Order: sequence, then C-alpha cells, then structure tokens
Amino acid sequence: MTRVAVFLASVFVVLGGVAGLDWWMDPFFDRYDGAPLAAALAQPKPCFMAWDTFSARAWPDLKLDLFRRRNARVVVVGTSRTGKIEAHPGEQGFANLMIPGTGPETLAPLFRRLHQEGHGRLTVYLAVEPFWFGAGWRTGISFTHSYLRSARYWLSTETLHAVYEELRRGPGLIRHPGALRPWAIYHGRGVCVVSRGNEVLGGAIHAWAPDGGLWYNDEVTGAHAPPGRPLVELLYGSFVGTRLDPGRREALEDALQAARGYGWRVVGVSLPFSTYWRLKLEREPATSGVIGAFLREMPGIFRRNGFRFLDLTDVRRVPCGEHEFSHEDGGHADVACGRRIRRLLDGAAAAGPS
Repeated sequence: MTRVAVFLASVFVVLGGVAGLDWWMDPFFDRYDGAPLAAALAQPKPCFMAWDTFSARAWPDLKLDLFRRRNARVVVVGTSRTGKIEAHPGEQGFANLMIPGTGPETLAPLFRRLHQEGHGRLTVYLAVEPFWFGAGWRTGISFTHSYLRSARYWLSTETLHAVYEELRRGPGLIRHPGALRPWAIYHGRGVCVVSRGNEVLGGAIHAWAPDGGLWYNDEVTGAHAPPGRPLVELLYGSFVGTRLDPGRREALEDALQAARGYGWRVVGVSLPFSTYWRLKLEREPATSGVIGAFLREMPGIFRRNGFRFLDLTDVRRVPCGEHEFSHEDGGHADVACGRRIRRLLDGAAAAGPS
C-alpha cells in the first residue's frame, strides 16, 4: 500500500511540474494578458489588435476585458457576421463582443458574466443565426472556465513539445517566456496594430478593431482582395434540417429570459445574405426547413420576452447592395452595410419594447 501511495504521489508531482512549466511558458498564448489591449486603447488613435496576440481560447476573456475597459452600455453579440456593426465616431460606451463560432449555448453564460460586471442596464444587439439551429452546427466557444479543459491543455503532449522546442532554442526563455515572440505596436498605412509580428499590415492575418469588431487584413490596409468563398458554402451543413434544433432554441430562450430578468433592452436581428444565397437556402429542400422555421418563429420568441426583432435577412430591407459584403462572400456585411444595420438597431432600441 505504501508503494502504491509513493507511486501515485510521484505521478502527481511529475504531472504538477509539467502543468506548471507549460502554464509558465504558455507557448500558444492561451492565458489571457490584458496588457496588449490596454496598449492598443491607450494610443491617441486606438490601434487594431492582431489575431496572433492570443489564442482563440482566450478570445472570450479578451472580449470581457474590452467590455470593462470601454465601460460599455451598448453591446453587440453574435458571430463573425456582426463584425462591421461598429461604434459611432467618438462613442466610448460601445463594445462589439462578437466571436467567430458564438452559438446559442454561449449566450446565457456570457450574459451572466456581463451582469456580474455591474454596468447596469445594457442595450444588447443580438444577431441570431439560422445556421445555429441546423443539424451540422457546433460551437467551440465558452464563457465558462473549465478546470478540466485547462488541464487538458496544460498537460497535452502538444503543449509540452512546444515548450521543449522553445527551451531548446533558447534556454534563457524560462526566465522571460514572452521574449520569444513579444507583442509590439506596428505603424503603417495610416493605422497602428498591436501584434506579435507585422502579419496584419503584411496581409497575412486578421485583426480586432478597437471597438471589438472584426476586420480582415485587406480592410485594415486598404489592399485589394479577390472574392472569398461564399459563407453559405462554408457552413452549408449547419443550415440543413427540417426544424429548429429544440436544445439550441431552448438555450436562446434561457438567455433572453436572463436578459429580461436583468432589465436589459435587447434587440434581436437576423443579418442579411445576398439575394442569390438567401433564395438558395429558402428553396433547396435540405435547408428550407430550418430557414422557414427560423423566419416564422424567431420574431415570436423575442416578442414573448418583450424584445424587438428585426428581420434583415433580405439585404434590400437594410438596404445594402448585393456586393456590400466583405470579400463579396454574401454573408459578412462590409463597413458601409454594417453602419446602416447599426442605425436600424439604434432606431429599434429607441422605439422601446415590442
């Protein structure tokens, strides 16, 4: 029995040492550090922040920190399709909390975190997606910290191998683990970017705007970019189905009930697709069930909770042009279209409850 206890104790000591080393080195920048965001917002003209500054798993903490630092009273919540719903010029109390991959399961945990910050009554522009409710949708975003999930990262062979490679190249990095790829402020093309390299201005990666929106690197630099792959093609399997997924619908209703309990003002919105892709989704048998149910049921879900819902699925209702989409992908409204959507959302919020 003593030998077993000694063996188990040895195992725990080794695992604890590995986890501690991986945590300290953090080779994939998984642990959130607010210093880059603070530096970005402190510039005379706030900087963009490159996606390489943190791992995707740290994005929820980044957005919550942005919410605090901007002292936000108006927030946008949704997927990457909300990326161009921006702050008005000079508007400080606004934060775009969109994260690619946000889904209905993430909403209630996010709302709880926002409520805990004590900012009072919020106005929430919630962009609800039809593909959230299809057969193929999965979200990898979480606003709830999981010790098990963290332990898997700190104890993974991939993390340990990355730490080994870093220390092999520079043993002294164990004293200053951030020295291998430090973040810095880069200037060019009339903008500044906080990054661990110059990849945004170099045209390689995307960036967060100072208000939390999503900008592709060509939109930051003004470079010409060819059309991208249509969004509907990328997510087609998530639109497939005959009805709204009951569990995800329930998750959305739980979030709306929480917002109502907090006394928030919520405006729901379905964002536009280009006409070609909207009609394709509405007419194809594999996707028409989810799309039809979404358009029929979503206004009532919001109305029952005392909130307004704007159906802007048809791009002409904004109105935006057929090509006013980033990379002409038919799903991500560009800057001009995003500003029109913001004005409609402000108008609905000012009109009061449904």
